[in-house]
Amino acid sequence: GLQGGLLPDHLQTLMAGFRTIDDWPDAVILQKRVTSIHKVDVLYAPPHATDADYRKLQAAAQHLGKYDRDNGLLRIIGQELADGFFADAEQVAASISDPRTQSNAYTDLAVFSWKQKKKDDAGRSFQAAIDSALKIQDTFGGSNSTESQAQQLSTILTQRYSAGDKSGALDMLARLHAMLVSSDGHVHDMLCSTFVGAQAEVGLFEGARSSATCFSREEDRKSTEDYIAYQETSESAPAKAVSNALNMEDAGSRLGLLAEVGFNQAEAGNKADALPALDEAMKAFPLLQPSSVPVLTDFFTNTHRDRSQVHFGSHRASSFSCANLANLLQISQEMDLSQLSNEETCRSQKIG
Repeated sequence: GLQGGLLPDHLQTLMAGFRTIDDWPDAVILQKRVTSIHKVDVLYAPPHATDADYRKLQAAAQHLGKYDRDNGLLRIIGQELADGFFADAEQVAASISDPRTQSNAYTDLAVFSWKQKKKDDAGRSFQAAIDSALKIQDTFGGSNSTESQAQQLSTILTQRYSAGDKSGALDMLARLHAMLVSSDGHVHDMLCSTFVGAQAEVGLFEGARSSATCFSREEDRKSTEDYIAYQETSESAPAKAVSNALNMEDAGSRLGLLAEVGFNQAEAGNKADALPALDEAMKAFPLLQPSSVPVLTDFFTNTHRDRSQVHFGSHRASSFSCANLANLLQISQEMDLSQLSNEETCRSQKIG
């Protein structure tokens, strides 16, 4: 059969679908037909699963390789939580050997408990997740382990904050800061990125912006500030979003963000809010050099654009081409924004 690619996702989607519609006979057929490499992708309990069903599933996971075993157990925990087997899920989490995967498992348990108003249980699980995170050792060891531990702590922090345990998340942020101030060199810059990024992820934009001074390289600081502006825009009113975009250092990122804000507002029928963003986007376009316009997926035709395109240290926000401009012009005509209809802007740049 096929290996890798999208097949694991497709198999997991199929199994989840079979479970949802209570079509387990077909799920069993699929479980039997997949090759050994995909056994982990069909590791699902039947609808209305019992303790015995989960024990059987856990036993099946033991026959997988170490990596698949741990990831299979993590998936089982998610199903057990959904079915109300919390105590058993805790035992499964304790049996996971990989520290990062175990940390993710305890985080899932903690978030579940917090949402169930069981704050003491949540606190214990969050602490277990932190303890596991601090055991992470990269293949090459050394400083890489510190970076990986900090990144995992940031992951826990983000989920903890989103679940509602803001006090606990801020305590973790203080821990990340302590790791940052006690580091130097390359590790310091990596921890700086993690520390600032964690704040931006949970919406602490002012703190993130003030913390960005920890970078040793000016270009890293600038790209990080652009990233913060991009994150803040998703939660901002249109006027604030436009202001953020205009303050971005990178011209392509600035133009892409202005265009996205304008497009989103236009699509929602908010002509008054779309106009300022689209107008600024059109003004900014002539400032780009042809070589500075990367070829990226046109988010105007892909409304589910993957926002993971934006990275720290190598910031890649949505940028622009003549294809984007054509979409802007079409929007402007539909909204009767006549002052935006200047195709010569694009032609003069000979881009796209």
